[in-house]
Amino acid sequence: MPALVPEAMRHNSRAGVLYASPSVVAERAETENEDNIKLSSDTSMEALSYDSKIHGAGVTAILPVQHLSEAYSEIVLTGSYDEYIRVLVPRPNQKWKVAAEQRLGGGVWRLKLLGRESDDSYANVQTRFKVLASCMHAGSRILEVCWHSDRQWTIGVLARFEEHESMNYASDAIRLTDISHNHGQTTTVVSTSFYDKRLCVWTFPGSRSS
Repeated sequence: MPALVPEAMRHNSRAGVLYASPSVVAERAETENEDNIKLSSDTSMEALSYDSKIHGAGVTAILPVQHLSEAYSEIVLTGSYDEYIRVLVPRPNQKWKVAAEQRLGGGVWRLKLLGRESDDSYANVQTRFKVLASCMHAGSRILEVCWHSDRQWTIGVLARFEEHESMNYASDAIRLTDISHNHGQTTTVVSTSFYDKRLCVWTFPGSRSS
């Protein structure tokens, strides 16, 4: 059985548009550093930018997330060839800043939101997002992105899957209720890798459902 380990170039300028949510448009310009990203609201279409020096290499994944708090209506998660996932939050002057970052051991090629939970009683955490990351030569990661009551963001690695012998470029998941374990939820993940042509199915135990 595959092992799941839990844990407590230069380019011409050419722009493309990725529609990732109803209220966010992420515009990617492939420039010399490959990481010039502008975010704009559909209501105002006014560009929101950040310092292009945030990322140490090209941006490979952009995941806008609706946060719906009094502080931020939405945040953006980015992945990069520099092996980091980052939480970007907006500021009043429309410059986005890094609120948290975590190195994952491989280029962060793809990010998928698995779910969101709100719990004021959980270690001062107001909101938790679970995210599935495909990390190229490092395999897959299940992450927990937390917004704390002291207005701080953290990123933790809940689990890692490292059975692939090649680049993990794509992963997907579904959360299912497990009747045999007190109605808890498990996440079933399908992850794939390139050169070894491997597809793996593995599970991660989740929190109890209400």
